[in-house]
Amino acid sequence: MTPLKTYSYQIDGNPEMVLGNFRNKIQSKGLNVEGDVNSGTVSGFGFKATYSLQDQNLTIDVHEKPALIPWAMLDEHMKP
Repeated sequence: MTPLKTYSYQIDGNPEMVLGNFRNKIQSKGLNVEGDVNSGTVSGFGFKATYSLQDQNLTIDVHEKPALIPWAMLDEHMKP
């Protein structure tokens, strides 16, 4: 499935700590996060995304989002 939008971030420091903080931030918004430090999924409320970490680069592919949520809001919330 081709993503609607892809976010890519260079990770500085410990990837497990950065992803742990990212997971906590996403889960605090009521979304489900499944996976490990290498890859996983984020879903809930009509939103679906996958993430992967390779060579200190975190990639988040958004596959579905509710029409009422503007991209600008996601741009801010997808930052690790």
